[in-house]
Amino acid sequence: MEETGTYFADVSRIGKIRLSGKSSPEFVNVMTTVEHWRLETPGQAAIALVLNAEGEIIDLVMIGRTGEHEYILITSPETVCELTEWLEAHAGLANSEGAAVFEDIKVEDRTDRIGAFALYGPDAQMILDEMSKSDVSAELGEKNLTLVSIGRLQVMILRWPLLRSHGQDMPLKAEGEVFEVYLPAKATDDFKKILLSFAEIDPEDYGEYFARRRRAHTCFDAAEQDVYIRPETAGLKALLRSDADFVGARALRKLGILSH
Repeated sequence: MEETGTYFADVSRIGKIRLSGKSSPEFVNVMTTVEHWRLETPGQAAIALVLNAEGEIIDLVMIGRTGEHEYILITSPETVCELTEWLEAHAGLANSEGAAVFEDIKVEDRTDRIGAFALYGPDAQMILDEMSKSDVSAELGEKNLTLVSIGRLQVMILRWPLLRSHGQDMPLKAEGEVFEVYLPAKATDDFKKILLSFAEIDPEDYGEYFARRRRAHTCFDAAEQDVYIRPETAGLKALLRSDADFVGARALRKLGILSH
């Protein structure tokens, strides 16, 4: 049977961390390299790095602002526990007078409670439109995150950057925007059955999807790294914020990777 060029993959194993609290915008600013303007309002999402104190990469994450004081971090499955502990440790920091540095921060690993599917290829949006009885592109507008209803189920749709072919090293048909759909974990089997009912889409496994993402430079395979590496070594220096007030920035300035 000829492939359609449009695919879906069950990516429920990727990490999902919820951040909430009154000072969560300041917390995200300190704990990641994301540019401030990319997450100014709910519905925006952006790729960023989480670094350790030595300026080395813990993971590349997608951060979505889901509310005025709420965010979701999409992480590598291998780093979600490490990242949760790292964020929790900093959420509880106190200043020299014993007062909390960040007010009311809550860090929750939601990986086991939230399922996820990736849809990509030329008919991906059409399929989502039909499933949700809406215009997903219009719902997203200039943003990268929205909530829609599919039947009685409310799901979150997160739009990732383009997948692009890179010549013969990536003989893959699917290109274009990636839509990741997040839903209650208990609903994943039913959602998969709905996807399989569309003749326009073919299933792929988790590994094939992330092979595309690696070649498109929209993920960082932390599990393949024997040691922590710095952003410039990984080719990710462009994700460093220019004002350099995030965790790891001091080490990078000392090394001359960031300007003073």
